[in-house]
Amino acid sequence: MANKNTLTLLLVAIITSFGLFISPAFAAAPGTWSGTAEFGTFELIVNAQGTEIERVNLTFSNWTCGPITHVSGGVGIIRTWPPITNDSFSITFTFNSQWDQEMTISGTFNSATQASGTWQATSQGTVCSDGTWQATNDGGADPEAFTINAAISDAWFFPPTGGQGFFIMVWEDRKEIFLAWFTYDTERPPEDVMAILGEPGHRWLTGQGPYEGDTALLDVFLTSGMVFDSAVPPADSAQLEGATIKIVWIGCNEGLVEYNIPTLGLSNAIPIERIVPDNIAACEAAQAQ
Repeated sequence: MANKNTLTLLLVAIITSFGLFISPAFAAAPGTWSGTAEFGTFELIVNAQGTEIERVNLTFSNWTCGPITHVSGGVGIIRTWPPITNDSFSITFTFNSQWDQEMTISGTFNSATQASGTWQATSQGTVCSDGTWQATNDGGADPEAFTINAAISDAWFFPPTGGQGFFIMVWEDRKEIFLAWFTYDTERPPEDVMAILGEPGHRWLTGQGPYEGDTALLDVFLTSGMVFDSAVPPADSAQLEGATIKIVWIGCNEGLVEYNIPTLGLSNAIPIERIVPDNIAACEAAQAQ
């Protein structure tokens, strides 16, 4: 028995001396990671569990990508990205839809306060710029999760597709949300297709469903069969098979609409903001309660 214990202690001493004990992996500290790169500055917002990046904020500074020079300004991106795995991540997002510009940021959380990695930007499918980045965690606590309230009710849109948008209504007592999506068909109708009232390409969908915390999950409906200002013929409202709309709010003027219409092979994520800011103060006051 003594020889066995001696051998065990000897092995421990050898392993320790050669540094073969594996240190526990660093978890990504929650909160805001602030970084710099050739395009300007950015922020990675990590959730409270340190498992996912919830948001990316970019601020450009005289940076050229393809035909566009981003002199200043920025963009906030909310997406559901793959989780942080073994302290590493890779996220891809569109930061300028008009010019089909995308960015991929990949990296590793090297410690509780330091992270680094690479980035690459493309414009219309061609790499326009790339480089490395460094970021630090500010040590602040993760911001409190957003909670949907009645002041979310408003008209919302994605500025690059102005002319389309959403009316969103929150019923707090029922914990439900109703949405009307005013949009267009997936293709333009032929030039000779005429409408008596309105535009032949107009389409609208509705959605309704429950919400919890910052997230709503809605079923999608298509109403058809009626004519202007008449009860005859009656409406035919049918749920689109398997279609869903998920909305996640990160603030009183920032949300993400993720739609999936599997029967048509349509899915995407649309960042939205209010058309006018009048209800933001009421929303923020409700958050503070």
